[in-house]
Amino acid sequence: MTETEDKNISRKLRAIIGADVVGYSSMMQNNEENTINLLHENIEVFKHFIVQYGGEPFGAAGDSIMASFESAVSAVRCAISIQDELLQKNTELPEENQMWFRIGINVGDVIFQGERVYGDGVNIAARMESLANPGGICVSGSVYEQVKNKLSFGFESLGSKQVKNIAEPIPVFSITSGVDKTSNTIGNADQIETPSVARKHIILIFFAIFLFVVIGFYGYKNTWIKPDKEVASSSRERNYQPLDVFDFSGKTITGTSKKNKPITIELNYDNSAMLAIYASEENKKVIRTESGRWFVTRHGMLCMKFENGKFANGEKFCRTVEHEEKGLKLIAPNPVIPDWYILK
Repeated sequence: MTETEDKNISRKLRAIIGADVVGYSSMMQNNEENTINLLHENIEVFKHFIVQYGGEPFGAAGDSIMASFESAVSAVRCAISIQDELLQKNTELPEENQMWFRIGINVGDVIFQGERVYGDGVNIAARMESLANPGGICVSGSVYEQVKNKLSFGFESLGSKQVKNIAEPIPVFSITSGVDKTSNTIGNADQIETPSVARKHIILIFFAIFLFVVIGFYGYKNTWIKPDKEVASSSRERNYQPLDVFDFSGKTITGTSKKNKPITIELNYDNSAMLAIYASEENKKVIRTESGRWFVTRHGMLCMKFENGKFANGEKFCRTVEHEEKGLKLIAPNPVIPDWYILK
């Protein structure tokens, strides 16, 4: 290899997303033109979220899509947003126009040469994708270790898998907080459907209901009987309930826009949303309002859309929600955009 060629090659640690279409060959045999049109439409969905979460697409060929991210957290959030969007899109289409994707994610050392990306880091991402259910996401152990304490999504271990062209077995995890086409949950459908796992789920559901009743009673008791100091303590405990039982209705989001203007978003009980943009922190004059809709995805992400206005170009946007002491933090998809809060 010449010195010039060496200068064009660099190694970087990256999170890699790999995705492809389920049953692509059969779809092409049935209707080539329709399949190609559907593929192009869905690739645009991928590109939109890849860019939104700070990724870079590369190496697309046929029905496969690849992207690299500097952050494993951003890669996982991107994959979940994509599958949420495609699920919503597919459920509104007749079966012959539905296109389902598998997604795999890996973190590893990769080689960049111009616009091309090589290495085991890329190959393992492709192997993770092949293990996912239609509409599902599988991640390697390297991804799981980086995101397990940073995201509210559930993960299910599928054990260590020996995959093609990789010497050592790779720990594999599926994301279990969402819904896929085959098993009503992103993950291993065979494991989910076994009676033993079903019994475990029933036990967990009853335990969660019991815990929720106990916490509710404790909060009620402290609110009406205990002194103010203990009421505050009880409020902090209620703040850390799971997202799937948190009611966003009637809450107000506070934060700033991309242009650093203060904003509030009222989340109404009918799932309508009202955005207000203010002149400055000092001058609380409302300079613009927009109406829209809000909803919570199956993965617990809070999404909004102000399609008749200018905010976010009228496109749907979603934020991961995490608990903090002062309230709920709505995490922006990339560091350039400010985080928002729902304060207690």
